Amino acid sequence: MLGHATNHITKDEYGPCVIAEHFSLPATRYVGGSYSIYDPAAKLWRQTWVDNQGGVFVLTGGPVQGQPYVFELRTTEPVGPKHVIMRMIWEKADADRLTWRWQAQQPDGSWKDSWVLRYARHKA
Repeated sequence: MLGHATNHITKDEYGPCVIAEHFSLPATRYVGGSYSIYDPAAKLWRQTWVDNQGGVFVLTGGPVQGQPYVFELRTTEPVGPKHVIMRMIWEKADADRLTWRWQAQQPDGSWKDSWVLRYARHKA
């Protein structure tokens, strides 16, 4: 286990149409952030992620049909030296928690978890 991470989400930093995310995993000194916006013409969400390790990902997606509380974003371009398509899935979401899966597409088209994060709302 790498320890506890924090993720601060705002939706008013740049107006009501942009969701800003600020992520930190202190045990590894990893930090990153994203900006997400809904594209009404395409009827999907777009997210740009950047981090302190040089990572830049552009993802698109939205709610998964027929699966309540499941939201998926996929990279628009292959990632890394192996040119892998990645996806993020948020599932089992409610007002206080969710599970976030970061997955890599395998050569046979299946998906494999790269990591799984379980979020719980911090209550002051």
